[in-house]
Parts: sequence; C-alpha cells; structure tokens
Amino acid sequence: MAELNEIAGLIAETNPYKVVLSGGKGEYRKIVCAKKILKGKRCYQIEKYTEKQVFHENIEEDSLKESLCLHIMSGFRQANVFASNEEWDVKISKKGKCSINKRAVSGKQITIAGNNRRKNIFSKREWIFLLLWSLAYLQRMARL
Repeated sequence: MAELNEIAGLIAETNPYKVVLSGGKGEYRKIVCAKKILKGKRCYQIEKYTEKQVFHENIEEDSLKESLCLHIMSGFRQANVFASNEEWDVKISKKGKCSINKRAVSGKQITIAGNNRRKNIFSKREWIFLLLWSLAYLQRMARL
C-alpha cells in the first residue's frame, strides 16, 4: 500500500494533463482524470465510467494525489499517465507487484481549454452580407 501511495505521488509530481485508470473490479470500469479550465480556474475533471453511465467530478489541482491514491487502492490494475514530456504505463499484478514503464515524448501539442466555439461555414457577419447581396441580386433580376 505504501508503494501505491508513492506511485500516486510520483504521478502527481509529473503534472499530467490526463490520467486513465482501467481494469477496475468495483463499481467503476474506468476513470479518466483530465486537466481542464473550468470557470477560469485550472482543475482536474474526473470521469467515472460504469456500464451505462458516466459521472463527473471536479477537483483542485492540489488534491490529485489523494484522489489517485483513493482510486488506485479501490481495485484498479492499470494506469496510463500522459504528461507533456513523458508517458507512463503502471500495471499492478494480482499479487500487488507494480511495474512502471516510462517513455519520453516530444513534439506533442497539448490543449486543456474547452472547445466550445461553434464551427460554422460563415460567421454571422458573413451571413448578413450574403443575405443582402442575394436580395440585391434578386431585385436586379426582377427588373430585367
């Protein structure tokens, strides 16, 4: 158990932008902790997946270690950690032995802000211009 606390501390120190816990035997099948900016504050959004539902929870950046300790000890057997410069694969055997595989990653662009903008073909200003132009064109065609 002390080893799991130590691993959770190391994971929290890498400042990950995403942590995926899988292989759960309990109520949740998978848990995803993703760094987000919500209401102007940086936090982690925890998504807890069951068979048919997803539950969301927002936590502060400082409480990531405690949350990871709690969830890892509840029976998850695998963790994937994605940070800006490295990726970790943590696997826990049936006997409780932990194996960690670290890979260096470079050239990855990371965005944590939400993409809430609508992606229209034309902006509102362009729609108004197009509408006025088409009305003027139709009026010209009616005179001929």
